[in-house]
Amino acid sequence: MKNILQNNTIVLTQIRSGGTVLDSLLSLIHKKKNIEFHNFWQYVPDAGSPKELEQQFEKIYDKIALLNVKWNIRLIIPELINLNNAGYITTPVISKLFKKLVTPAVKIFLYRQDIEDWFLSYIIAEKTQVFHVNDINNNLNLDKSFDVNENEIIKFLDTLLLTKNVFNLIEDDKTVYIEYNDLLNKKIFCEELGITFTDNDNTFLETDNNGYPVKKLYSKNEKINKINNWSKISKILHNYCNYLGFNNSFFYD
Repeated sequence: MKNILQNNTIVLTQIRSGGTVLDSLLSLIHKKKNIEFHNFWQYVPDAGSPKELEQQFEKIYDKIALLNVKWNIRLIIPELINLNNAGYITTPVISKLFKKLVTPAVKIFLYRQDIEDWFLSYIIAEKTQVFHVNDINNNLNLDKSFDVNENEIIKFLDTLLLTKNVFNLIEDDKTVYIEYNDLLNKKIFCEELGITFTDNDNTFLETDNNGYPVKKLYSKNEKINKINNWSKISKILHNYCNYLGFNNSFFYD
């Protein structure tokens, strides 16, 4: 696995699944250049507006291909589809991306198994606009509690279903699956990916009490306590999960 991850990599994921942490780990361990797909046009100075991306795609691809370091591209699947629907990119561009970038690279599917915790992380980040530990300073929303409505659940689960369908469509025998909690356990992360991660490597992110370079914003119980109507809304969430085929509110059975 170590040799595989020394190749160029594509991380396919949904928001609030640890993508920023994984990008940092891959960058540290394999000296990768991290690229987010919706910023591709930044690699071509004269690309103009995002709507010109289709015409500029070949130039952008060539620019990335010529980088003198291994790269990692993170694709947040719902954002990718939304860019297409909004007219910023088109299906032919996405097809070219997958043909020229995704297919030859190692694909990493990053997800959270616990959909309940995933939704809590998503909805609290959306309502507070605090997405990372570094965003906490002077944020007045941190002490607030919130109500959640059914439409917010449906919107979130639709993106999870889309993400899982894309995973199923393009997986192959080289696909690497990483669950969110694997990133929070140094021993498991190292063992699963076959890498050496020394104690001196933990300075690039906020560290937890065990010295591992991950510091979560809230525990699950802390997140639950921020939702005023959680008792009611959790039942609705679980019912929709079962209806959509997320049995026991797990991303994978």
